[in-house]
Amino acid sequence: MDVPSEIRRSFELFAAGRLDEAAIVAGEVLSVSPEEPSAHRVLAGVFLRRGQLDQALVSARRAWEIDPSVPEAAANLAAILVEARQGEEAERMARLATEMAPDFVSAWVNLGLACRCQLRHHDAVDAFRRAIQLQPGHHGALANLGNVLCEVGEYAEAAECSRRVLQMRPGLAAAENNLGNALLKLGQIDEAILAYGRALAGGPGDSEIEYNLAIALEQAGRLSESEDVQRGVLRRVPGHARATNNLGVALKLQGRLEEAAEQFERAVQHSPRSVPAVANRLSTILCRPSGSPEEILVAHRESCDLLWEGLEVPALGDANPRMSDSPLRVGFISPDFGHHPVGRFLLSGFESFDAGRVQAVCFSDRIQVDAFTDRFRSAAEDWFDIRGRDDSVVAEWVRDVGIDVLVDLTGHTGRHRLGVFARRPARLQLTWIGYPSTTGLPAIDGLVADEVLVPEGAETAFCERIIRL
Repeated sequence: MDVPSEIRRSFELFAAGRLDEAAIVAGEVLSVSPEEPSAHRVLAGVFLRRGQLDQALVSARRAWEIDPSVPEAAANLAAILVEARQGEEAERMARLATEMAPDFVSAWVNLGLACRCQLRHHDAVDAFRRAIQLQPGHHGALANLGNVLCEVGEYAEAAECSRRVLQMRPGLAAAENNLGNALLKLGQIDEAILAYGRALAGGPGDSEIEYNLAIALEQAGRLSESEDVQRGVLRRVPGHARATNNLGVALKLQGRLEEAAEQFERAVQHSPRSVPAVANRLSTILCRPSGSPEEILVAHRESCDLLWEGLEVPALGDANPRMSDSPLRVGFISPDFGHHPVGRFLLSGFESFDAGRVQAVCFSDRIQVDAFTDRFRSAAEDWFDIRGRDDSVVAEWVRDVGIDVLVDLTGHTGRHRLGVFARRPARLQLTWIGYPSTTGLPAIDGLVADEVLVPEGAETAFCERIIRL
């Protein structure tokens, strides 16, 4: 057997999508040369395409073990480890490939995917940018860069990445879908709906794209259409937790609270740690007149247990009260530092702080920056953009910058960061103005309120100590 010739043939068959033939040829090579790493790489690719992830990992590992000096072997193993959600090892193998071959584009793409798998979105951005710098027309790197830019809140650039992919691959459904996602976040709802429509025009409906279309229709106020699309998704994928949750949203916005509550309960059963589903379930409980204050408190406590049960909380160190003449550093976490009711309420107070006594530190999850956002940034002692950052990362930042008091301004509403507070990064943690009920989170020490929000005698409905204005 001419092994090099047969290896080339197996790669050509694999590239042509003739997986069975590629596997047969690679198997024949291994029957006479068991230590041929390229044949193991072909088999790894075949297994991956077939969805046989365990077998793919075995073959990819064997290819790399036989000859660890080959960057392609390390990069291929990294790609399969990403699929297996083994992010740390995937990153190690991808970095090894980039060290062996600094201009190897696929290795940088796989490094980006490995970082994204670990929710290190900004590191992923850097890796994808490096791949594009090496090969500007690499549509996979551009598509992945667009995805992760959307996750960190850089929606305009994300949309541009998708448009560049579509210039190279017109009509590509995944790129149209990604473009729709970015446009939706930019508030260009009609354009997003058109992009999703183009993505669905080429063939049978893709459940994820239809799910995104339903969200856009909901935001456009086309609630009955959104409901119809979500129900279509659920007929094909009955356990689709996000579609179940968003069907509940469409029903709730139509005033059909009991039906909405049923959907939110199902969504939480499907995905107990889904923050949006839990938040929507709680908001519906608050809207229903039948719930007693005690039942509402129990529901919030149970929800927090679902979301953060078993969370490891690092010790704060010296637990003695703060004894210092330095200004009190108060951290505020919110997505609403902008033109929003919460932002408008807070802004004059922020601009009136005596920096010699109180230093306001903003941890902003704001999507759309506006003139109000600029004023908040100017008034703050420090400003941290937390878009796309994991709660554990934000909690570490809070610890590192020495926050004395950490204030939640969101409660269980959209884009909340109660997961940061659950990690107890500050000695004193409060909630204020963003939510009309208890958080149910033991790590929140106090709730700032007045007699309207918490009348005298109503304190037992809150897990927090009530601090009255």
